[in-house]
Amino acid sequence: MKNSFLTSVQKSFAIILFAMTFSLSAFAQNSNLQGVSLHATELTYDLESDEKIKENQIFSFSFKDKVFVHHLMEGDMVAQVYSIVNVDYTTYDGFVNYKTTVKSGISGSEYVYNVFVLDADNSVIVEYDGSYYFGTSCFIRSFKQ
Repeated sequence: MKNSFLTSVQKSFAIILFAMTFSLSAFAQNSNLQGVSLHATELTYDLESDEKIKENQIFSFSFKDKVFVHHLMEGDMVAQVYSIVNVDYTTYDGFVNYKTTVKSGISGSEYVYNVFVLDADNSVIVEYDGSYYFGTSCFIRSFKQ
């Protein structure tokens, strides 16, 4: 178990280092980000199970409106709206990490999502609970202007 955990942590750092290595620093374009949406359709990597999983989910973060909507589109489509309670962003050479804490209106539980925006091509990676989600992304035009 210990070796499996170390391997998982090492893989996590490798993904982040890969993003840093192949990206250019251009933080100014992402510093006032209103929000981002990701349609996760590609194979995602789950660190806990050490396997790749095919996804069909949409993650929509409106930082300015303080709303997060998560669509699960396997079988019966389900969408849940969360309140964003906190966003901390950290700049790195090549990407910005928006550490986003959301609160469920159903259970009252809080969850943390890491949204990585790569400066070189504005690609988005969403990390939640050890899983990394990839796919087509776009920036959100918020309700509040």
